[in-house]
Formats: sequence, structure tokens, C-alpha cells
Amino acid sequence: IEKGPDIFVAAALRALADHSDYQFLVAGDGQLMGALRHQAAPAGAAIRFLGWTNVAEVLAQCQVVAAPSRAEAQGLAVLEAMAAGRPVVAASVGGLAEMIHSGHNGVLVPPDDSEALATAVSALLADKDMRQQLGKAGRAYVQQHHGARKWVERTLSVLETAH
Repeated sequence: IEKGPDIFVAAALRALADHSDYQFLVAGDGQLMGALRHQAAPAGAAIRFLGWTNVAEVLAQCQVVAAPSRAEAQGLAVLEAMAAGRPVVAASVGGLAEMIHSGHNGVLVPPDDSEALATAVSALLADKDMRQQLGKAGRAYVQQHHGARKWVERTLSVLETAH
């Protein structure tokens, strides 16, 4: 429940009410799957549950990535999406709120707000230029703050202060 899959499904259902041509993917698995499938049933095949799958394959299928987490320390999935150049709509919580500068390298929405999530996702799906802009800025953010060079610099810094 921490990752907010129920919020995602609720947002998908809201977005599908206005845009029946959308397709939503849910990656992952767990004890909430039965309840989520039941919640998503009115959407039919427009909401697909992928289970555990290859992240790169999922991201290749996505135009927008949603992260409606209720709590998130770091947000590895969000970093992976940003590194892949995918625009991200995320709840403004924890590490997500620190990584995403809304309107610059992603979009932040209030936590537990499926309507705001649906609105933001729909707006990005309707605006290819904005998706590309946010995707490029997200990739640049990851390269600058989380790339291999940054990890090496941080590791050396820790090792140098240990001596």
C-alpha cells in the first residue's frame, strides 16, 4: 500500500473516463493484487497487470511513468524512469519531492490524490513536447546527481574522510 497502487488504479479509471484509448500498466506483484484487479475490473484490458518484469521492457512501453507513493525514501523506480528519459508524475513525498522539481524534470502531485494524478498524466499524454522536455531534464538530473561519475566522487570522498 506504501507505493500507492490503489491510487494509480483509481487515477487510471478517472483518466479512462475521458480517454478510453489510454492503456495503463501496473508492474510488480504482491498481496494487494487481488484487490487491485477487482478495483480495475471496470477498465477491462485498458489496465494491464504485468507482475514482476524487466524494468527496461516496461519503460520502453511507457510514455509517462506514475509514482503515487504514500512514502518513498529514495525512489529507485523513479530514477530508472528518469534515466530512461521518461517523464514522471509522482506524489510529493519523501525522496520523490527532493528529486523532482515540478514542471522542470517531472510533475509532483499531492499524495493520496488520484484526481490530481489522473489530471497530470492526461495532460502529459496530450502534450508530446512537454513529455520530451521533462524526459530530457529528468535524464540530465540523473546523470548529474546519480551517474557513475557522481558515485565515484562520493565514494572517494567517504574513503578520504575515513583516513
